[in-house]
Amino acid sequence: MYFPATYYALPLFIGSAISIALVLLAWQSRQEPGALSFMVFMLALGIWSLGHANETVTIERATKIFWHKTEYTAIPLVPAFWLLFLLQHNKQPRKVMWIVTPLLLIEPILFIFLTWTNQYFHLLWKNIVLSTGPGLVHLVIERAIGFYVHTGYSYLIMLIATLLFLRMLWRGSTLSGLQVALCTLALLSPVVVNIFYIFGLSAVLPMDLTPFALVTTGMAIGWFAFRFQFWEILPAARSALVESMNDGVIVLNKRHIVIEVNPSARCLLDLPPASTVGRPIAEFMPNWSELPAVHALLDSREGTQPRAVELALFDEKMRLRCIDLSISTLYNRSN
Repeated sequence: MYFPATYYALPLFIGSAISIALVLLAWQSRQEPGALSFMVFMLALGIWSLGHANETVTIERATKIFWHKTEYTAIPLVPAFWLLFLLQHNKQPRKVMWIVTPLLLIEPILFIFLTWTNQYFHLLWKNIVLSTGPGLVHLVIERAIGFYVHTGYSYLIMLIATLLFLRMLWRGSTLSGLQVALCTLALLSPVVVNIFYIFGLSAVLPMDLTPFALVTTGMAIGWFAFRFQFWEILPAARSALVESMNDGVIVLNKRHIVIEVNPSARCLLDLPPASTVGRPIAEFMPNWSELPAVHALLDSREGTQPRAVELALFDEKMRLRCIDLSISTLYNRSN
């Protein structure tokens, strides 16, 4: 299929610029959990798009191969740092991250090494021929087993990251079902498009639409991050303040999912450890006789002032607890 190289490359250059812009925006929140991983993820997307654009517009075989290797330098970083970003933002225990981070970086480092030394090992491609026939001048690549192993591994990492991201969207944000569906589509589209391209099922061969899909993914993630204040859900200063309070504090979203709970609340209400976050409050208080009254108070929209009541609550061991409960509604900047 013929398509002018300049027209094909222009959206890729634009996508690369968008990715770099998101890196600069994320730099303002670099102290927040996962921000640096997000920046590497978006930078890798930008390099991938830039490399593919330059590969498209050049016609010399050696130059095309150089830019193709540049793409291969960025490609393995995308799934690894996307998953790292999500794990860090979810504040996984430090011991877990000390184990997971090196494991996730082994494969990208090895893939990059094999990319620039392929002439010795031939594990990623066996041969590259320049096609100069009618239509788009492109590289015809005879791929080797190492490329397909990397591809399967990358699909697995992206699947795990996508499931984790969707879980976080559902439990920790106020997005509508349609917005969650759009985010899901943006996350899965690069994988679907890439599968069609690698196995020769795309209707627009030899063009690879994966970078276009990845730009869409980057914009969707950037939209969620900055439109809904991704890093402002749990700002560091506020979190430290809540953690040190003597009064018990529990933060819920509109679906009564626990967003944050401080040590005082855990002690007072006999709540389990960190696994509380991201789960419905009713799971931890199923036997409290006045829980329906608490839910009714939570759902109340009358006024913006704190509502206070005294509750006589029975826990699962039938111990009576008299608690002064104060409920305040929190609003984000978009409301």
